Amino acid sequence: AGGAVCLDGTHFHPSVTPLLPSLRYLVVSRFFASEFMAAQSGRTLGAAARDYAGTLVTRNQATLTDLPDHDGTEADILEGTELLDAARRLRGEGPSVVVVTEGENGCWCASPDGDFHTPAFIAPAVVDTTGAGDVFHGAFLLARANGLELGGALEFASAVAALKCRSLGGRAGIPTMEETLSFMASAPRQGRA
Repeated sequence: AGGAVCLDGTHFHPSVTPLLPSLRYLVVSRFFASEFMAAQSGRTLGAAARDYAGTLVTRNQATLTDLPDHDGTEADILEGTELLDAARRLRGEGPSVVVVTEGENGCWCASPDGDFHTPAFIAPAVVDTTGAGDVFHGAFLLARANGLELGGALEFASAVAALKCRSLGGRAGIPTMEETLSFMASAPRQGRA
């Protein structure tokens, strides 16, 4: 009570660090996790930008403190179990539950009840992924607010995000509850037969 419930982060910036202890949920992209780990290792975000995308974004000509612009470049971004390590480190900063999303590869979760990977659902006929991450975050919070356990909430969010990808645009294609539950009952998952 009284603190922030969730932070949805695409990119890390040191200014968010003071918020971390007050969070119940931290749901972030793999870019955020990669940038956080770079900052924790003592590298500047400017160095991380050079490593990740070869591009520097600055607000102030005198200092390189802003964030990298990945512009779709994913070389040198953390993957797989590296993201679970990042989730654990982020959880050490205070949030009770940390989820790091990895798109079609699912998500990684560090929580008081254990750490795990949730495979993504295979999206039917992908048209546009715009907004899939935002839809994932919203569906996750909806599921948790309605009492679904953590693993089930991540599966639900994964299904909603996969179905969103069937339509063009950020909000188009967001499924109904009935569509989502039907999809979850029969749809294949990444890495599962």
